[in-house]
Amino acid sequence: MPMKQPTISTRRRFPRIDVDLPIEIKAECGLVFNAITKNISQTGLLMVADRDKFEKLTVNQRLSEKSQPAEVTVKITLPMENTTTIHTHCRLFQFRRISRDCYHIGLEYMELPESEHNELTRYIQGIITHSSNRKAPQTSGILLAEADKDYKTI
Repeated sequence: MPMKQPTISTRRRFPRIDVDLPIEIKAECGLVFNAITKNISQTGLLMVADRDKFEKLTVNQRLSEKSQPAEVTVKITLPMENTTTIHTHCRLFQFRRISRDCYHIGLEYMELPESEHNELTRYIQGIITHSSNRKAPQTSGILLAEADKDYKTI
């Protein structure tokens, strides 16, 4: 499946880049699976998951009286000149059911080493620069800034 053309949303403090990037998720329960991002920023990412993965990621917080956000380890591969892999600890920040078997899950970086943060920033800035050289930034799809009221924040 071809990757979509990155687009940029600048309505937030840090720009969100709509881009399909492969990620690997390791949940607290030990489940490891691959997913695709819908967008990324310097503070987090939005991923797409099916119902089974969503339920496994959120089972502990749905069963406890005190809702503790799910935490996961994420591995992101950035398609740069020298392929860069980012490993970070994230918490499930918000989610939205898109269809019967599709969820958008917002993850917030909790621990991101400075060197990896710098690589992520360089990647995002590279896309912004490349996009502004070609044409004005566009937005497409569901942007969190426009749809926050529909998301459940943990």
